[in-house]
Amino acid sequence: MQNRKLTINKPCFALLLVLALLAGLLAGCGKGGGGGNAAFTEKQTPEAMAVQVATMDELMNAIKPGAVIFVKNGDYNFQEWLKTVDADKWNTTNQYVYLEFATTSFQAIIHGVDHLSITGETTSGVKLVNEDTYADVLNFDDCHSISLDHMTMGHGEAGDCTGDVLEFYNCTDVSLDTMDLYGCGTYGVNASYCHGINISGTTIRECSYGIISIGNSTDVNFRNCELKDCTGYYQLESWNSELLFESCNFSGNGKGDDCEFIADDSNKSIYFKGCSFSEWESEQLTNMENGGCVVCDENCKFKGSDGRKPVIVKTAEDLVNAIDQGAMIILEPGTYNLSEYIEGVDMSSFNDSHSFVQITDYFDGRGIEIYGDNISFTGRTGKAKDTTILLEPRYAHCFSMDGTYGTFFRGLTVGHTQTGDCDGAVMQLSNSVGSVFADCDLYGCGTVGIQSYGGDDIYVMNSNIHDCSFASFVLSEGNGTFVGSNTIFDGNGCSIYDCDDMYITFDRCKFGEWESNYLYFDDSIDAYDCEWHEITYYPEYSDDGYFGDFRDNLSPQRFDQYVIMGTWQGIQYYDSNEDLDLSLPAEDENGDPFALTLFIYDDGTADLFNAVDAEPVNFEWYMDSDYSAAIVSEGEIIGSFGVSAAPEDEADVPIFLTMNIDGTTVWFDPVPLDP
Repeated sequence: MQNRKLTINKPCFALLLVLALLAGLLAGCGKGGGGGNAAFTEKQTPEAMAVQVATMDELMNAIKPGAVIFVKNGDYNFQEWLKTVDADKWNTTNQYVYLEFATTSFQAIIHGVDHLSITGETTSGVKLVNEDTYADVLNFDDCHSISLDHMTMGHGEAGDCTGDVLEFYNCTDVSLDTMDLYGCGTYGVNASYCHGINISGTTIRECSYGIISIGNSTDVNFRNCELKDCTGYYQLESWNSELLFESCNFSGNGKGDDCEFIADDSNKSIYFKGCSFSEWESEQLTNMENGGCVVCDENCKFKGSDGRKPVIVKTAEDLVNAIDQGAMIILEPGTYNLSEYIEGVDMSSFNDSHSFVQITDYFDGRGIEIYGDNISFTGRTGKAKDTTILLEPRYAHCFSMDGTYGTFFRGLTVGHTQTGDCDGAVMQLSNSVGSVFADCDLYGCGTVGIQSYGGDDIYVMNSNIHDCSFASFVLSEGNGTFVGSNTIFDGNGCSIYDCDDMYITFDRCKFGEWESNYLYFDDSIDAYDCEWHEITYYPEYSDDGYFGDFRDNLSPQRFDQYVIMGTWQGIQYYDSNEDLDLSLPAEDENGDPFALTLFIYDDGTADLFNAVDAEPVNFEWYMDSDYSAAIVSEGEIIGSFGVSAAPEDEADVPIFLTMNIDGTTVWFDPVPLDP
């Protein structure tokens, strides 16, 4: 970050002489004051178990897991306290507060502390200051269940700075209530890799880089906050994160030629509910080029500009017809069965009259395809359980996006109405960029929760993808990034093909059995603080290893139809014509991913899926001996299935299924899933 010299106007002290009755209120207008909020003067009562502190030394020494601290009114100057402390000695004797050198002096890092509560006697009366503008006032690292309330925090005089007022890294369940956070801290709140930050009744003012900076964080909520008079660059800097602002007031921000209200990209989720904006913020919101990830409800108030107006929908018909370029759609709580509407309309007439949404016929019914940019779908409450979108045809995608940019889903449950054989994904992305799914519940019987071909920059935050018939997600020919944050992936697997140029990362995610088996050993992805299912199956084998060593010694086994019925995953193939012998996933002669999943059913049919074609290859089969099954296509035998296993001294090696067609042998490993 660049440093910037700031000039702050002095408070007009002549106002103090106007009326003696206003003196108490106006005293809070300068640095360290309460910002004019009457709640800042309300006196708090310490809990019976609280440790009461009156000095910075007492405060620093009281911090530990489970501590309840009551801070009496007074000035708490961190730099003055540092003069009395030997930093090296402190760090060797104090387990939970570490003094870290930051550019010109020390800052306090509170780390590894859970269930900490710090309450001030009054917000305007407790003034915690770090005079070094290159250091954070307080920094929390790997802390959980943290509560701060009724305190004023900031730096001294304005100047060049890199220090934030409050910084959080890898923290969960953080509460800030009735705080006054002021500059010249670069940001009032800076949070990275956090989940569950709730800020209420708080003022953030006069910060020099922006109001907040939030990265890779979910469930960050501001309610009834005053966010004002900040300068700098991006006032709301957010990436890979979801934010809610409810009943907040933005005013006086945006001073400086380089300042923008919101960072202009599509990898975030910001929802404004009933907020008020002054002229500058209103103009910025109105003119956002990439506004799909930013939603303002109809109760937001703008000055000097219309802002961005949402479309409120209550029925499936309203929902489908609201889809348009740049549409900001807010769904009232309830259930929206798209099929009940689109199955009954004149498809030709509908498609002629709509430019950015089309109705498409599938094998067993209709679905919709979306082509527009910056389209958002937001459940009114932001909670997936309250708003559900359904589609009946199992071979149709619930939502299909083709070449879209900045498509945004928040607070929604989406899935098919019934289970069974299916080919439709829940979310289908074709050459789409900047797709965001926040606080969503995506479920089967869709074959895949999120299926992307040629897609860039996909963000899944605080969501749940589950009970799909094939996979939680499939990525093919992707670029940019795929980010999963605080999300459950438990949809019977996942697949990643031809995504060498895609950065794939997971943070605080939970994986089901088959997602764990596929991803855990993949060195091309990054996973941080994730929860893995017990590994039950190693997905890839090579000629140099475990499978290649045994293949030549495998012996045919007797089997019946019940042995081969089920799901099989391709692991290797051998082409006698081309003398190929490669591990899967690999590329075929056309450079396409060669990765197969085989479903064999008890009615004598089978489906073969690959990573390139959405439609399966269908064929029939029947037992023609004790050692093989015939593969039949259009009434002719085109090949056979066989089952083999390792020698008896390698009994722990599972059986393998082979498919032999015209000189090509494909080896499959059993996947214990229902077909």
